[in-house]
Amino acid sequence: MTEKEKILGNVFREALYTSNSVPEMMEGFSNNILQNFTSEDFLLLQMASQLHESAQIRKIAHEYMKLMSSMSSECFRLIASKHPTLRFCTSQRFKSSVSEIYKRYERVQDGLSPEIKDLPAVRIILLEPETQETLRLEYVIALEIMENFSALNADSNFPLAVNLSIPDKSVSKSSFNPDKHPDVLLPDESLIISGLDKLGKDYIRFPKDFGYQSFHISFELVSKSNLRIFAEVQIRTITQHQYAEFGPASHVEYKNKRNEKMSEIFYFDKEKVHINGYYPNLISELDYSGFSKPIFVTERSKTF
Repeated sequence: MTEKEKILGNVFREALYTSNSVPEMMEGFSNNILQNFTSEDFLLLQMASQLHESAQIRKIAHEYMKLMSSMSSECFRLIASKHPTLRFCTSQRFKSSVSEIYKRYERVQDGLSPEIKDLPAVRIILLEPETQETLRLEYVIALEIMENFSALNADSNFPLAVNLSIPDKSVSKSSFNPDKHPDVLLPDESLIISGLDKLGKDYIRFPKDFGYQSFHISFELVSKSNLRIFAEVQIRTITQHQYAEFGPASHVEYKNKRNEKMSEIFYFDKEKVHINGYYPNLISELDYSGFSKPIFVTERSKTF
């Protein structure tokens, strides 16, 4: 651990242990970064600015979740109308503050902007057997969603504008080894919709190292009262979802690996945390604050 990382961890804990809410903690951490780092650490200063912005968003998270609900409902309506026999479900979540801090700092470590576009996210899961046809539908639905929201921007009755946000990096190659994960189904080249990989992140064609597959689309949501936030739509099959949640690509495993790397810097004593709604000492850790676990998860399914 570097000396600067020691300072970063210390100012994080200082903010955490003296705060009663997640927004208060994030504002305090932001201020502490600004007080302890200089312009030569400009990516950390950018991170501080974005943590402060996130704190303001979390203070009125319910308002932003209204935007997400409109988006999620429209995705559900679109898929149900375009593909009436398809079984699928949608859900939405707001990223936990710990996960947000880890992800932003990972980007700083990689020399990237700490900006993230999946603070809130909608997940679409196709509840059909894993076939080439199901993979084809993932691409088709991704394109339909992009086209639909672009058209809705001209509809004065729709409560927000949904603007496509181009990925900050192209997913055009992967170190994924199919021989190690023979149960991961890769799409036939004939299924790929030309140009779609420039508008979203195609982890279906180019899985992450441990076999994670999904198609990610980023949007900027803008309400009529001028609330703005980036959000992500993730499209995957039920097999891809199971692989991501419980298999080798498990988000838990990924988080454990990430946490192992980050916990040296951002470790904290749960006994000293007094965030309202966070209950670390129960038999099963509960969190209704958005500190360590996502919040505002909703789910809607079409199975008949």
